[in-house]
Amino acid sequence: MNIDDEFESLHFSEAALQGSDGLSLERVSSIEKVLCDVGDKPHLNLRFQLIAHYKFVSKADTSATLKKISQLLWLVENYPEHPFLASPWSEVSPQADGPDAYEQVKLAWLDKLKVNKPEPQVLYNAAHFFKFGDLQLAETCLLKLVEVLPNDPAVVNALERIRRMK
Repeated sequence: MNIDDEFESLHFSEAALQGSDGLSLERVSSIEKVLCDVGDKPHLNLRFQLIAHYKFVSKADTSATLKKISQLLWLVENYPEHPFLASPWSEVSPQADGPDAYEQVKLAWLDKLKVNKPEPQVLYNAAHFFKFGDLQLAETCLLKLVEVLPNDPAVVNALERIRRMK
């Protein structure tokens, strides 16, 4: 499995998120309402749009950070293997989003990693998250991933980048 190939294959479109900073208040409200009434439908693309929107507006609106974190927690808990969680849209840092926000998402990832053998994409996504607040945990995830995918250049490169950041 090549992490980059899988990223492209799971109906995640960066292009669909472009312009999420320009969502109208009515559109944001409409999406939030749909997600409150989801039942058993995840509406992932709507969640991605909201996360991207919240990321854009969070500098001016602190409630947007809380909403972004809430959506990211839902994704980590329900779809930790989704490549969106390794995208720039899902980044959470203690500096930009606050230490409490980072810690909440960190605990969710640590819970997911307790599984005996997490899926490779889950390890990759967790490593992506940890690189913004805990380089040692990021490296640990990538080392486990290298054991499973020793010849995957994306994994080897990610590990090298983390080691250079330390």
